[in-house]
Amino acid sequence: MQFSESRFAGLFSVPQRHIGSGATSQLRDEHRMQAYEAERLRPVNEIVAGTRSGGPKRVIDEVEARIADLPGQKFNDLGGILPFEARDAIVNGYSRLAGFSTAQVQ
Repeated sequence: MQFSESRFAGLFSVPQRHIGSGATSQLRDEHRMQAYEAERLRPVNEIVAGTRSGGPKRVIDEVEARIADLPGQKFNDLGGILPFEARDAIVNGYSRLAGFSTAQVQ
């Protein structure tokens, strides 16, 4: 009789049952890991999303979007297109989110 991987696939997905003198310790460790994951998952996901939506490249994209209707896409004053506060929020938003802003580090 020949066995295929598919016959044994279910064997590896069975939840582990803790037995013996170390069971309490194992369950406590699992509980701590689950609590840690529940606490950290959302903030970490926000930081990852922040890396994808901020930074200098986003400033360039935002300026390009705002000047798309200008003749020749030319302008003389960047502040008139995208104020400093908006640029600062884009570029430094990730630093603040990750806890690396100057105020947070000091």
